[in-house]
Parts: sequence; C-alpha cells; structure tokens
Amino acid sequence: MKLARVLGFLIILGSSVIPAYATETPIGPSSVLSDPTISIRDPNCGSDPYCVDLTYTGATGTELLAFLVPAPPGFLPANPPPYNCVTNILGATVATLEETPSEFNGCLFDGPLTNGEDVTISADGPVVLTIPEVAGNPVFTCTDTSQCPGGDIDLTPEPRTALLYMTGLVFLVGFARKRFGANFRT
Repeated sequence: MKLARVLGFLIILGSSVIPAYATETPIGPSSVLSDPTISIRDPNCGSDPYCVDLTYTGATGTELLAFLVPAPPGFLPANPPPYNCVTNILGATVATLEETPSEFNGCLFDGPLTNGEDVTISADGPVVLTIPEVAGNPVFTCTDTSQCPGGDIDLTPEPRTALLYMTGLVFLVGFARKRFGANFRT
C-alpha cells in the first residue's frame, strides 16, 4: 500500500514538472535546433501549436512592421538561443532584432502586403510577440482571437492541456488504488 502511495506521489510530482519545464525551455522542434526560427509565411497553420493565422488590416503597400517581444522582458525561454526571422513572401525583407546573441527582441518585416491578405506567423518554440501597429492601430487581426490576447501573438503551448492531463492522472491513480487495493486485501 505504501509503495502505491509513493509511486502515485512520484507520478504526480513528475507530471507537475511538465508545465513548469515548458515555460523555461523551448519544446517541440526548437529543442533540437540551435537557431529557432520565427517565420512569416503564407497561410495556413493547421494544427501547429506555435502558429497563428493573421489577416493584414493595414494600408496596401509596403509597411515596416515590427513583431517585437513585449517588454519587460516578454516571454522567452531562459537563456534563449538566437532566434532567426524568415519569410517566403515575395519582395519582403526581414531583420532579426537582438542586443546580444542570447537576447531576442523581435523581427522587423518590410514587405508588400495587401489589405485583407492572409498570412501566418509561426515559431519553432514558445514566444510571445506584439501585433504591429501603425499610428496606434493594430495592422493584423487574428483568426483565432484566443491566440492574440491583449494585442499580443501568443505562440506558446496551451496551459489548460496540462491541467486536463493532471485531472485525468489523479482519477486514474485513485481508480487503480481502489481497484487493485481490493484485490490485495483478499
């Protein structure tokens, strides 16, 4: 009986580290890349958790748009590797903003966009970026507004997934304890 309690405690303790680890260290493809990439590309994201579908609502033409990490200091993993910004939109240029190799500040995007054009922004790891503004007005709207809270683009895993996982795990441990505990008593 004590062994079951100890194992149950270790499972719960080990599982609770998962969401904490996700906020400190890149997960997904970025964990194997030394240079995670933020990509501004053609639609659509599909089921990628590090991707947001956007619609450009600014003026048609070339705009200098800054996808910046919110200050201070924004959501980044501890000691982030250098991020790289890329795009495949024709005629566009992108610059990566960083003060030091371990501090990423965002992407500058200078490219021709048409009002109403759909684009995506994605990352190889968790990061939060601000939605660019021109004259105080956001120039992108999100298809899924839950991914754009408070004027930011949230490219981080869904925290409610860990809560759901923990609830199911506690239920299974309780069920197993009751089920197998009755068998061992006889």
